[in-house]
Amino acid sequence: MSRVEQDHEEVLLSCVPQTGMEVVVDVGRAANHGSGLQPASREPSPDLERRAQARALGGTDPLGSTELAASRVGQALQSAVTAEQIRRGGKRAATATARAQQERDELRIERDNALEVRDFLEEVFSGVDPGEARGETVTAREILDKGAARVMAELAEQPETQAALALAIGRVYVSLGLNDRAQPLLERSLEQRLQLHGERHLDVADSLMALSVLHQNRADFAAAEAAQRRALVIQRGLLGATDARLGDTLTDLSVTLLAMARYAEAETIVREALAIHRQSSGKEEGVAYDLNNLASVLRRTGRLSEAEGVYREALAIARRIFGPAHPQLTRSINNLAVVLNDEGDLAAAEPLMREALSMTRKLYGEEHPDVALQLSNLASMLGARGDADGWVELARQALDMRRRLFGPEHEQVASSLVNLGNALEHGGNHVRVELHGHNGEAVLAVADDGAGISESAVGTGLSIVRALVRDELRGTLELSGDGGTRAEVRFPVSS
Repeated sequence: MSRVEQDHEEVLLSCVPQTGMEVVVDVGRAANHGSGLQPASREPSPDLERRAQARALGGTDPLGSTELAASRVGQALQSAVTAEQIRRGGKRAATATARAQQERDELRIERDNALEVRDFLEEVFSGVDPGEARGETVTAREILDKGAARVMAELAEQPETQAALALAIGRVYVSLGLNDRAQPLLERSLEQRLQLHGERHLDVADSLMALSVLHQNRADFAAAEAAQRRALVIQRGLLGATDARLGDTLTDLSVTLLAMARYAEAETIVREALAIHRQSSGKEEGVAYDLNNLASVLRRTGRLSEAEGVYREALAIARRIFGPAHPQLTRSINNLAVVLNDEGDLAAAEPLMREALSMTRKLYGEEHPDVALQLSNLASMLGARGDADGWVELARQALDMRRRLFGPEHEQVASSLVNLGNALEHGGNHVRVELHGHNGEAVLAVADDGAGISESAVGTGLSIVRALVRDELRGTLELSGDGGTRAEVRFPVSS
């Protein structure tokens, strides 16, 4: 799920009004609270000693020679768990007054938990050491699966550690679109934290928000809203009214409300989030998200000129803070293109849409929900510019990709079917006729680029045609539906 709403069809990733293309920005952020933080001194593991010795002798770090993707998974998990726990513990220690001893105890417990997490991750990731892998290629996904299995099987007696790791790995699975693998981990994290802390705890709110992303990705927006509002109650009770974490939750809730077309509520919520993020130091990213989502509300309620201005402000921030290529930058580019399309400025909209698609392919490769979304958007754009063949071709590519990614019943598949249907009705649907001889037979083929037909299709009209071909021509009729409908009649010809 995105924390910026993405338009032409309007994706959150799911709710898709027939006219739109927007994005609502990624809810599934991993904890970005810092990197490079190290726990307090402790005996180094043999693996760390081996790596240090290798560097001291002028060799290479064994971990440094492994697959980059695997190393990034490890960094993401270390940052998402260890850095956050140390950060929270350090903050409490720094502000200790009359509760000094209690704070020291809490810090010690959290530091011990963080060290357990670190040691567990080092053991799991030892498989990326060439000496441990025995020459076999170890992928990031394999390491992630290994870690997930061990978290669930081995850490039941360490609930704090299990909850933190289950949350971190679950979030990574969600970011990869592996929702079924993420669900048991995220549910376990919430279950453990409820047992440890009860309902009124910020860790519980974190686990609820991670689950809400999963619900959004599955288009279960009622469940997403329930989890977000539950987290919001916890945060409002424990945090200040202008705390940036509260703003983040409000941003995510605005995405869900947009998906359900509850625009008045979404506008109220996103404006509150924007006010919090504007006065929070270091929260330009949150400001960019909120501006995108506010512009989506404005666009969907017909305030196009105002929406364009807000989208331009959001894009200017995104280009500055995200660098040359970033998922949220692609969504901001896409969204500005959408409102320009709505205003009829197709010449300005098309290059932005192509830029967004090119950047998304560089980030994710050829097969990803955002790629499918932007293919669909560009298809509609080409249709509006009179390129009927381009409309049909890209709409078909988007439909095929979504069927592979989501299965046949997902609403994004339904949206692509509508787009392709419109393309065929108003743009494509070309008919080709071929006639040639082959091995004493005449072959007559009629093909179109429509929605396709099953080879086993039945019906009165088809039955009559089959009978005529059989009885009058002594021939055969074959149907195929790959990339349109093709009817091929073969019948003997006299020499």
